[in-house]
Amino acid sequence: MTTLHRLLAAFSALPLGLAVTPTTEGNGLPQWLAKLPDNKNVTGNVTVSQGPGGNGVSVQAYFLGLPADGGPFVYHIHEKPISSDWNCSVAGPHLSPYTSDYPCKNISHPETCEAGDLSGKHGNFTDSNFTASYIENYVSNNDAPGCGQCMTNRSLVLHFANQTAIACANFTLIGMHAASGSSVGSPSGSGNGQTT
Repeated sequence: MTTLHRLLAAFSALPLGLAVTPTTEGNGLPQWLAKLPDNKNVTGNVTVSQGPGGNGVSVQAYFLGLPADGGPFVYHIHEKPISSDWNCSVAGPHLSPYTSDYPCKNISHPETCEAGDLSGKHGNFTDSNFTASYIENYVSNNDAPGCGQCMTNRSLVLHFANQTAIACANFTLIGMHAASGSSVGSPSGSGNGQTT
């Protein structure tokens, strides 16, 4: 079977009507941090940096102090920055430059999911503390205003299962960081890997 035939077979298995989110390649060295405010009950941050070989991005996430109820908790990259008073409602929709599924319906086809639906592709959680490290192939760490999949002027919002915002923060450029390799860990905490 030729490569073309394999590609056609793979794309024919995808749901009709959805645009496929392309993987990001040639990502540079910018490193981004979204740090939740320290004066809240829930704290944590998400760091986004270059993936191995410039393909995709490396994501490190941790959240502490979530309530015992209200999960599974989900987190997303949103299209717009939040305001200086930490108002999560101005973050706009999830980062989704293509017509994509939300919630992510098929994690075996992450290209059909919203680019910013990190928990939909990599797992939601129910524990009060959560740590995850993974490669995300559909977001770019490049600092490029107007780039649909890039981190410039984006925010992170942590939600209850019912989509009510718990906390949020803007992604800020904190420096340049080379990828340290292709080894990634698995999320810790309990969850089912799918959003509700």
